[in-house]
Amino acid sequence: MDRLLWQYRFRDTWNRVRIGNRKFRFRADDWSAIALRGNIASQRPNAREVTWLLPFRRVLRKIIRFEPRIALALIIDSTDDEFLRRLAIRLRGKCHGSMGAAIVSRFSTSGDRALRLEVARCLNRLGAWSQLRLIASADSDPQVRRIATQPPPKPYTDRLASFAGHVAAIENSDEQRDLVVSPAFVSGQGRRPKSRSLIRQLLERIHQMVVKSNNRRAKSSGH
Repeated sequence: MDRLLWQYRFRDTWNRVRIGNRKFRFRADDWSAIALRGNIASQRPNAREVTWLLPFRRVLRKIIRFEPRIALALIIDSTDDEFLRRLAIRLRGKCHGSMGAAIVSRFSTSGDRALRLEVARCLNRLGAWSQLRLIASADSDPQVRRIATQPPPKPYTDRLASFAGHVAAIENSDEQRDLVVSPAFVSGQGRRPKSRSLIRQLLERIHQMVVKSNNRRAKSSGH
């Protein structure tokens, strides 16, 4: 059992985790994802071939269905196993939301090309455009740059034509229609506008309240 699973094996006592400078609460799905991840890690062979993951396809789909964003971010941030980090980054990209994009982007300068490819794919799915622009301008690998490079937007006329193709036009009629008045409507003279003197008094009262509040705050901070 590696350091991550050892640290979080007590479900009843560990319900909050710290990732970076923030604390997060683990959900039941996050714990399930950690347990499934431990099941995969315990049966991993020493060989580098990835075909051994094929029997775990159902397990991986279950993790994606849980959408354990916090658990995956914790694995990416804390695990010592580069292969499992790459797998967690791939799974994080298949979940919704943008939580963990900053953690994933930390590995965009890794010396492992396969890891940088997964980082670029994941950030693309998470919509982390600022991190992708940095990768596209700085990475030395053309395939990583291609994944990180965003295609130029379509011309406005094409986008407008595509939008108009899904909008039904509303028929406009010149027929005169009667005004519908609610039965609850009561006609009256309404309220008279407030005088200038009353408005001035209200503003002065608000000003005095603000001054008193600032004075109390200054005294309390001085003590």
